[in-house]
Amino acid sequence: MPVLYWRSVGHTHNAFVMETLVDELATRAKVDPIAYRRKLIRPEAKKLHAALDLMEAKSAAWRRKLPKGHAVGIACHESFGTGVACAVDVSIENKSPRIHPLHSEDPGIAVNPLSIESQFQAGCSAEQGGACPMKDYTAEAARLPAWWFSMHLVYFTSTVTI
Repeated sequence: MPVLYWRSVGHTHNAFVMETLVDELATRAKVDPIAYRRKLIRPEAKKLHAALDLMEAKSAAWRRKLPKGHAVGIACHESFGTGVACAVDVSIENKSPRIHPLHSEDPGIAVNPLSIESQFQAGCSAEQGGACPMKDYTAEAARLPAWWFSMHLVYFTSTVTI
């Protein structure tokens, strides 16, 4: 997976790979993915537990009442002293994945909460753009490096709601 312009150095793609695997393992073990993670996370990882608790509380209602054709993905990760947890509602619309997420995090004392919100919005859009490759474009036509075209164009109508 090319890391491209993503921030956090190795945290973004490493968290994606690890959390995707944990979700798969929880599914195969027929265990709730949040409970599965709680058993794996060290007790002293308080920020990660707090983020997972908040995400579980805020997403419990919709996770239990998903429409037909929807699935839930769970992830949590600690990066640079911040615990982050995410629950996403994913569906397929017009043969493309549609993400309907809810995010939570435990940043500690937030001097500027809007800054944290902006970071999440930009990160989600960047991740969504990196998830689906662009098609029908050539590097020669736009004089851009070839790796640029491994990204997906994200339009305001398809961006995730936080």
